[in-house]
Amino acid sequence: MKTMRKFFVLVSLLTSATFYSPSAEAVPFSILNFQVSGIGVFSGASSSFFVHGAWTPSVSLGLLGVRGEIGITSYDFGGLGGRFVATNYDLYLQLALVPMVTIEAGVGQYIWHGQVQNGLGVTGNLVFTAVPGVSRVFAGYTRFTAGGGFNIVKAGIGFDL
Repeated sequence: MKTMRKFFVLVSLLTSATFYSPSAEAVPFSILNFQVSGIGVFSGASSSFFVHGAWTPSVSLGLLGVRGEIGITSYDFGGLGGRFVATNYDLYLQLALVPMVTIEAGVGQYIWHGQVQNGLGVTGNLVFTAVPGVSRVFAGYTRFTAGGGFNIVKAGIGFDL
C-alpha cells in the first residue's frame, strides 16, 4: 500500500502544472514539431556533411518527457556507395536540467536505403529552449553501429507549426 501511495505521489509531482516546467508556453503533447539540422557523418574511410529534416512529436511530463523523431537526409559518400537516401526512427527520453536546458538520450533504427549499413544508433542531445523564434536549438552525437561504425554529429533548430 505504501509503495502504491509513493507511486501516485511521484506521478502527481511529475505531471502537476504547479511543478517545474521547462517552458511557460510548453504544452503536454505537441504533434506539429519539426527540426532542420546540419549533420556530419564521420568514419575511418570518409567524412561528409549534409542537411537533415525530421518530424519530432513530443510529450512533456514536467521534468521528464518523451520525443520521437522520424528523419530523412540524402548522403553522398562518392566512391563509398554514391548518393543515397537515409532515414532514422528514434525515441528519446528528455530530462529538463534547468528552465532552458534539456538533455535527451535515445536509441533508434537507422536505414541507409540501397546500402548494407542498417542498424541501431545511440544518441545524446543538448537542447536549449530559450531562443526567440524557435522551439529548440540543439547539438547532438550519435554512434551508428552498422559496419565499422560511424560517428554522427548534428546541430540545428526545431520549430512548431
